[in-house]
Amino acid sequence: MARKPDQPMQVDCDNERPWREGLPVRSCLLSLAPMGVGTEQCESLSSYVARLALAHRVSIRDLATEIIWPAAVGGMAHVASGCRPWRVRTLAGTGECAAQWSSALSELTKVPGLEALTLVRWGSVLPTKGQIADEDRWCPACWTEDRAAGRTVYGRLLWELHPATACPTHGTQLATVCPSCGAKRERGDKVVVPVVGYCHRCDCWLGDQESPQASADQVRRAQQLGALVRRTADLAERPDPVALGAVLREGVRLSFDGNVAAFAKSIGRSKTAPQEWMLGNILASLPTLVDAALVLNVSLPDLMAGTAVVERVGHPQSVDIDERKKRKPARQIDWAALEKEFGELALQEPPLSLTDIAARIGLDLRQVGKRWPDLAKQVSARYRALSDETWRNRMEQRFAAADRAAQLLMEAGLPATPKNMKEVLADEFCFAGSRLWTTWRERHLSGAPLVEPTT
Repeated sequence: MARKPDQPMQVDCDNERPWREGLPVRSCLLSLAPMGVGTEQCESLSSYVARLALAHRVSIRDLATEIIWPAAVGGMAHVASGCRPWRVRTLAGTGECAAQWSSALSELTKVPGLEALTLVRWGSVLPTKGQIADEDRWCPACWTEDRAAGRTVYGRLLWELHPATACPTHGTQLATVCPSCGAKRERGDKVVVPVVGYCHRCDCWLGDQESPQASADQVRRAQQLGALVRRTADLAERPDPVALGAVLREGVRLSFDGNVAAFAKSIGRSKTAPQEWMLGNILASLPTLVDAALVLNVSLPDLMAGTAVVERVGHPQSVDIDERKKRKPARQIDWAALEKEFGELALQEPPLSLTDIAARIGLDLRQVGKRWPDLAKQVSARYRALSDETWRNRMEQRFAAADRAAQLLMEAGLPATPKNMKEVLADEFCFAGSRLWTTWRERHLSGAPLVEPTT
């Protein structure tokens, strides 16, 4: 029977009707397949969210605020409370945030098992804090191989773990700074449309930089963490902290003759902490468990799962203690010499940033600003002027390349859409950012000069 004009249209959403059998279930977001699940190259959840935002051509802020976070918490209460869900730093951790986001994304994308992109399944034997690094890390060699082979460039879960400082595949240290502009992005920084593999500030490709060789101990730590990431996808049950404590107790008995203090010294921890781990009163952090696995010569995932078989080690070796845990001698500061060096660096060409100068003379940034405020302001002004000029030159070059690309598309009879522009400019730079596209289009249509960057 035909519907009357004043009647609302009824949408049939009954998925149990016979004619729906065999049809795929619709998803709210793109059913993007995660990369490397079940291997040590497994993708992290933060990288998955970034690729998902790029696929929908939206910012992480909009995707998180409007879709993911309401689905995770069941409402829009975060808007009223001023919450900023796109700035969370523990998407790959063991806390409630990682569990909510992975569950919500599985429901929104209809991709099961996104918990494998986090450490949520190890949450029963790991604390919620201190497992994830605060800054982005990457292996340039891995991204270069991905790009050369035509594979998707993505961030690995291994790189986000706090103890990981090296790549187990190439034996090199992980990079943290852009080779072009020196940007160092902390995890959770707001980026308009992040493109994995490119700098968030200058859009420079991050795979074209040389990384120094890692030490043998750094590679051993990375290999243990790679085994942990590989085991995460196949972990059927949550590990028991009591079983973990039993393995530690057996390892101390066999390798250290029951001397808990000697075991604690070998991994650089307090001599009272292992007793609490063995009793299950407190949970050991991931860096601690990595060091314990290396000293006891067992696999990290087996140790954390409580299934490791410990054998007697004749002469257990101590691991390299983190430099932050070593007490440094008191420093004698020669302020006159530092002031002279500061003045010389302040006049250097091209201008250095105040952060770089403070690092070179071995002082904290706040100490420099408090000790020499006028000179610090002059240094900041010179570096800001250089950054603005560099930004304008870079944007002019990219706008010129975009104009040439638009001319080529026009000659081919194709519109200058973001998709077509991205394909033409793929070999020069990434044209996926909405800010770059909007600015170029307004400038192209109006002929107005390039806008000044906000500082």
